[in-house]
Amino acid sequence: MSAFDALVRPALVRIAAPGSGYDPHGDRYWGTGFFIAPGWVLTCAHVVAEGGSAVWRSEPAVGVTWEDGETTREATGTVVLALPRPERPEDPPDRWAFPDVALLRVPGTQQASCVRLGERPPVPPTAVGLHGWSRETGELGVRHVQGQLIGSDGQALITDWVMPVEGCSGGPVVDLAQGAVVGLNKGRGRDGGAVVPVTALRRLHDLPGGGAMGEALRAHDRHHLARYRSLDDRPDWTRAQRLLPASHGVSPGLRTQLYGHFAELPAPTAPGEVMDLIDQVKAWIRDDDLPDALEDDPRTWSEGAGLLRGLRAPRRDGVRDLDLDAVLLYAAHVVRHVSGRYGERADTAALTRWIVDESGDADRHLRRAIDRLVGPGRTAPLSVREPRARADVLLEIDTPRYDRRYPWRVKLLLDGHTVSPLHCDDRGVERARLRETLREPLADALRRGDSGPHLAAVEAVLPRELFDEPLDTWRLEPPQGPEDTWATTLGQRRIVVIRDARRHDREPAPEWRERWEAGERGPLRAAPLRAEVPGAG
Repeated sequence: MSAFDALVRPALVRIAAPGSGYDPHGDRYWGTGFFIAPGWVLTCAHVVAEGGSAVWRSEPAVGVTWEDGETTREATGTVVLALPRPERPEDPPDRWAFPDVALLRVPGTQQASCVRLGERPPVPPTAVGLHGWSRETGELGVRHVQGQLIGSDGQALITDWVMPVEGCSGGPVVDLAQGAVVGLNKGRGRDGGAVVPVTALRRLHDLPGGGAMGEALRAHDRHHLARYRSLDDRPDWTRAQRLLPASHGVSPGLRTQLYGHFAELPAPTAPGEVMDLIDQVKAWIRDDDLPDALEDDPRTWSEGAGLLRGLRAPRRDGVRDLDLDAVLLYAAHVVRHVSGRYGERADTAALTRWIVDESGDADRHLRRAIDRLVGPGRTAPLSVREPRARADVLLEIDTPRYDRRYPWRVKLLLDGHTVSPLHCDDRGVERARLRETLREPLADALRRGDSGPHLAAVEAVLPRELFDEPLDTWRLEPPQGPEDTWATTLGQRRIVVIRDARRHDREPAPEWRERWEAGERGPLRAAPLRAEVPGAG
């Protein structure tokens, strides 16, 4: 058993009906879960569904039991977020669609041990430990096996010949190379197991009440910082990660400190807000402005820092650890961004001191860049580049090929030229289902394109027969309240442009290009169409 597997054990919980914690045979046992932060438990949606409709009415209907040393402790939790969530609580589905996750709030558990979540997905093949409670031997007990993550199938990760048994659903999967939990046991297939990656938690942020997911993740980072700073001799995740094979870049201790500081800042409002800062850091590190075609969907400042690990910059060969340089510069960008947006409501002093202290050994170019962002006297908001959306959204719908089905694609237009594909369906859908089908892909793309208050535009390239489709009146998400901006129509919040798909099939006329280039140079001026001088009367 690895040091990380031993750290999982006290965070592992049994999910059952309330009052079933001391049932040795597990007759009322539903499945497994684990603490991700004091007061917060993660499990599978199909596990808590065993509790019936009371669970989906957000009643305290979930029993949570865990082992605290030699003491068995029990509490009652409430499902705060779940995906999918049954439309009819009294009639849950027979098969649970991906991602099959549920977040529970469990009061009275502030002293619970918690796992460390990975901030980036694993890279198969990699050795993993799978954990859970089961009744495989007749009595309820902890099950732990080691296996390999060998790849993915759709959105799920796949383990090779290691199958979670009944009761292990909802248990944590530990990447032994990262030293962090990277997924949950979901189920079993013919030759292996299916794992829900922790990156699937990002979708919980978009649900009604999704702020609870961010609250839980901030509590997670605070918990691990407190454990790292503690003087007691209990093992903790950060120190265990330090025993992994030596690697360059940001050490486990530095990551824990940085993420703890990030937890005290206002959370980003959309993934595009994080990606915009990542784009700027990559441009500085690589010394070019070429957009990165690889897209991601980070929901926290910590996830953004994780995406900068393993950065490559051929022009900076021989320079000290690029990972550390990139993360320090990113942290400085976060401070500048948050200070400019929230002013004195955001206390960035502690994080600023940490950045300055850790940048002492950086080269002069990096120190100068960081000083420009967070140095003394930089209290006014600094526009690193012209305020704008990170990207616009390109929607392409083709003429039907058969059965009156319209193929479609949703892409990001990063700099007016670089295109990053996100979603597509080459088979297409009927016109009557276009709005329903495109709602979530468009919402996802817009979240990635928006940067704070700067909103992405929508450019729709359509066949002429769809010009009367009221795209500007579409609502992408059901309203979560009277102040919910996503409940307004596309045209009320952002620019929506309709373009003729046939114009993409051939080069534009010279006069069209001349007008376009003149418009880009701007500004446009009104010109009289007739030269007569108006007379009196």
